[in-house]
Amino acid sequence: MDLLKYENTLPFPSGLDSMSKEKKTEMRKAYQAENRRLNELFKQDTIQEMGLSNYPKADKVFDYAWEEGHSGGLSDVLNILNDLIDILCLSPYEFEQKES
Repeated sequence: MDLLKYENTLPFPSGLDSMSKEKKTEMRKAYQAENRRLNELFKQDTIQEMGLSNYPKADKVFDYAWEEGHSGGLSDVLNILNDLIDILCLSPYEFEQKES
């Protein structure tokens, strides 16, 4: 999985003293909205790639991995999610076959 796809490329308005407060607020809101969009895209792509699309608790499992790992980066989230799949004995292929 190419994690660069989920990197926010919008500038974060810090240290821009010459910029008005309104412009900084506007840029900050745009940056935060882009972060939310990219995080949701990462979640959906990850659930799909891990083969958990049909698993009823895929969102809960992902959300747990997110809370435990996102401060360390997206690769940590993936590692924790892989561990959870192993611990819970979730076979991604089992859920993918139900789609057919």
